Amino acid sequence: MAIVNENIIEIVSERAAIIEYDGNISRYHAERMAADLYRLTREQREAIFPMPRLISFEAVLFMAKLGFRFMPSVEKNGKPVPVFKWVGEYQKNFTNDIDQLLKWQAQDYKRFFYLPGLSGFIGFDIDRNHADCKDGLIGFYEIMRNLAGKPPERLPYYLRDIPHSFPCYTETPSGGWHLLFKFSGQCKTTNLTYEEHNLEIKYLNSGLSLGEKPNGVYAIRGNPMDAPELPPFLVELINPQPKPVPQPVRYQGKNKPGLEKILDRVLAESAGHNDAQKKFAWRAAYFGHGLGEVLDFVKSRPDTFGNDTDTETVVNHAWASNMARAAS
Repeated sequence: MAIVNENIIEIVSERAAIIEYDGNISRYHAERMAADLYRLTREQREAIFPMPRLISFEAVLFMAKLGFRFMPSVEKNGKPVPVFKWVGEYQKNFTNDIDQLLKWQAQDYKRFFYLPGLSGFIGFDIDRNHADCKDGLIGFYEIMRNLAGKPPERLPYYLRDIPHSFPCYTETPSGGWHLLFKFSGQCKTTNLTYEEHNLEIKYLNSGLSLGEKPNGVYAIRGNPMDAPELPPFLVELINPQPKPVPQPVRYQGKNKPGLEKILDRVLAESAGHNDAQKKFAWRAAYFGHGLGEVLDFVKSRPDTFGNDTDTETVVNHAWASNMARAAS
């Protein structure tokens, strides 16, 4: 812990109070602005303004009072398994009723599961010290750099020195962190992946834990009300655009070969009836021949194409797959 002169503590604390009052902003952000104004180091800032830390069931109650809804879970193969159904219409089984949470605690439930999306938040799960030995923090910055085009120096200030720069997060028993952002839009993915790195996204289809597990306790640092809004570049990242559907390759020349000429080319290259069916249908589609025309031609030549029960299926599929590989 950094040693800070008492006069500095008093001056910076007074400035934070003034900023909070005049700017009508949260205490956390006022303290951050005051620390930046006096150019304090991170250690000095944390010595003057220590971040609140609540552990185990105390953290569950704190979050419930802010509107987060929970249900108990049990440990199975190292994973939390909710005690009740929770998908879709069963999200009604989550609750922030203090009396009910206390009853579950009295029944010896120690780990509690919640969906950040039910309370207007989204969580980013940074794993560390798991069995795969990967450092999720390194993975987070690699994903930001390569998927979002944001090296650390171009990230918002609260993401540049995780966890110290982030206003509200959960410390996990394994040494990782759950980052909470305010968000109530659409989320189309539960994972962001780059090479061997993976970042789990927790919203409405995947949840986070608080309480205890066999290897330790979860701890809330800070207040979720101070969490930042999910920045636009991350909104884009969790809503990837669909990949464009390849368009069929079509022959643009003036001299379209007939089916007999296409067949001559295919016979020189094919190995068996099935192979001839595929190659003929590909090339016929490429040169603009219709499916019905192609099927009639194939059926009229059983000596060349065979007469198997799946002939029509093979030709249909091959004709519909007339992409680049259909080119002659």
